[in-house]
Amino acid sequence: MKTYKQEVKNHSRDIIWKHSIDNLTSNREDSKILNSKYINRLWDFAFEDHILKYKIAEKVNEKYLNDWNSFSVQTYSNKKADQLKVAYLCGPEPQNDLDHLINLGIRIENVYAFESEKRAYNQALNSLKDSYPTLKIFNGKIDHYLKSTFVKFDIVYLDFTASLFSRDSKPFKTIITLFENQSLSNLSSLIVNTCYPDKTDENIDFLTSYFHYQAFYDYQIYDSSEKDEKGRFMEDNFSAGIIEKDEFKPYVSKNFEYAYSAFQTNFIINYSNHILPITNVLKNPLLLKRLFTMDSKTILKEIEKFEQNESIYLCPTNYSLFHFFNEIIKGDSKISRSWKNFISKNDYNGYSMEMAVKFFYMQLNAPSEGFMEILSDEMKKSIPEIMANIPDSIRNESRGLFCDVPMIHLWQELAINQLGYPYHHNTKAHKRFSYTAKERKMCVDIFTFDQCRSLYDWLPMIEYYGEDLKILERQILTRICIDAIAKHSLHILENQYFGAHIVCVNDRSWSKNHYFDIRENLK
Repeated sequence: MKTYKQEVKNHSRDIIWKHSIDNLTSNREDSKILNSKYINRLWDFAFEDHILKYKIAEKVNEKYLNDWNSFSVQTYSNKKADQLKVAYLCGPEPQNDLDHLINLGIRIENVYAFESEKRAYNQALNSLKDSYPTLKIFNGKIDHYLKSTFVKFDIVYLDFTASLFSRDSKPFKTIITLFENQSLSNLSSLIVNTCYPDKTDENIDFLTSYFHYQAFYDYQIYDSSEKDEKGRFMEDNFSAGIIEKDEFKPYVSKNFEYAYSAFQTNFIINYSNHILPITNVLKNPLLLKRLFTMDSKTILKEIEKFEQNESIYLCPTNYSLFHFFNEIIKGDSKISRSWKNFISKNDYNGYSMEMAVKFFYMQLNAPSEGFMEILSDEMKKSIPEIMANIPDSIRNESRGLFCDVPMIHLWQELAINQLGYPYHHNTKAHKRFSYTAKERKMCVDIFTFDQCRSLYDWLPMIEYYGEDLKILERQILTRICIDAIAKHSLHILENQYFGAHIVCVNDRSWSKNHYFDIRENLK
């Protein structure tokens, strides 16, 4: 019988469960991206230091902030450990994790365990007869359970035995199922544990394709030397004079483990922030017609125009997922063929994940690049109304009112996220580490996700965006929330509310840039 009682494995469980439970209970307020401390500070900064100071308005109505704070409290609510629902892949020894959970205050009635392999499932059942006979263990894939039930989990622990981009892409398909079925709570923790893949040519090529077009990536991919003090992220390859993908491949090969580590963290949040909301909209005709034209001929024509747009190739770091998917589709390795089927399948109302990525970039660039025909009449009407009431055109000493002047794409992204239900990641609350329990080295990420519904559910219908955001307090409060989300994505995801900052990064002690710590290796 396989056993998972190694000391380092047990130590990883200590970290995983305590960190996740603390983030959702005692540290719950700090785990919110839209936490009241930051929102209230930024409100004072916006109005006292700028709007009132420069007489954009004579007074400010605090009732809007008070109302938002009240709604935020209702949206999240406080939770104790015994209220948290937990799901995990249990293997043949479910008591290993269950001991930790019970000791940390989780009720066994709120724990759901899954094991797909029949022999391991029977071993799990036998092991619990005398200790935890009331644990709910399901013999099957967690994916199937998530598709057919409506339970929302506060914590999900996916302990895989393969890498995230294994040839059948099963680990990532499980993660997608979790997100697509909205199986995580509004404020939640997702733990992903995978093994580092073998350092093969095709795996090196896969990671090279992913990071080559990134606007920023973990600096250790470029230089893993411990003596380096340049920071924890690298600006794009093109700025460093690395033009061709083959020029970048030796860096990925040399620092292969760092590259996989960065991929696991980055691709999951790329999906939860960017791909998930646009696919949620595309697969639902009711939502699709709110944001885009329903004329498929017009859509296909605009997509063709998008693919021929020279800015995609002149500024490739603004379109990294587009180029990554293109590389996969052109590739002929086993991993490329597997992922090609995965991203090209028309699962979203006749659209594929690849098509969704194009929609994502098109909606961010519609006004500037001429793709306005894809937008619905409601969007075409609301956006100019919003822009007509932006106070940032009033300047002081040749500067804008705030750090960034909001551009049109912000309101399109806001509308997508209001209807598409993304899971935004809290970078400050993130934890990642690695360990070697047996032969294989394992890679662990503990994500804290916030759906930020205290913003998105607080907004009016898209038709009323223009009228609603004429109210200065509501417009500024909306922008404050967008600023908070953007602070967790700067130098991590390109185009996540890009240019949305009211207070500049590091301008105040409380407005610092957030970035991931270097992955710790447990001994």
